[in-house]
Amino acid sequence: MELSSRYFTGEFEHALDRANRVVIPSQWRTGESEELFLMATEGRVTALTQPEFDRLLQEIEKDPTRSRREKAERHLELAADFQQVTCDKQGRITLPEKTVRGAKVKGDVVLVGAGYRFTIWATAAWRAWRASHEEGARAAARDLGF
Repeated sequence: MELSSRYFTGEFEHALDRANRVVIPSQWRTGESEELFLMATEGRVTALTQPEFDRLLQEIEKDPTRSRREKAERHLELAADFQQVTCDKQGRITLPEKTVRGAKVKGDVVLVGAGYRFTIWATAAWRAWRASHEEGARAAARDLGF
């Protein structure tokens, strides 16, 4: 699947179960056994598809300012921070404990589309973030003619 054919939009409220599993919205899934790459970042989990993860690695390779060694170290840093997961037949992924702790997500969560990737937030954290960025979102919409 080409990267440009995949886009994540909208907000979906779900809950993590006791095994840290969450259902991925059906419109975001391409089928069972889909692989995603997860990383805890700034109070949320960021989820990338295989093509998006590949694109990140390619960006490192294209950087003419980095030596081979620096590129290898950058690859190592990324690979160490991301956790690879696979959707099960019910469309769920299991968030690794390290990721849950790092992002501070438990219980009720919101899955938020972010273009070529999506994020998973604790519901309270998402609401607080939205409230603090509300004016910026309105300004962006006005700038785009909405």
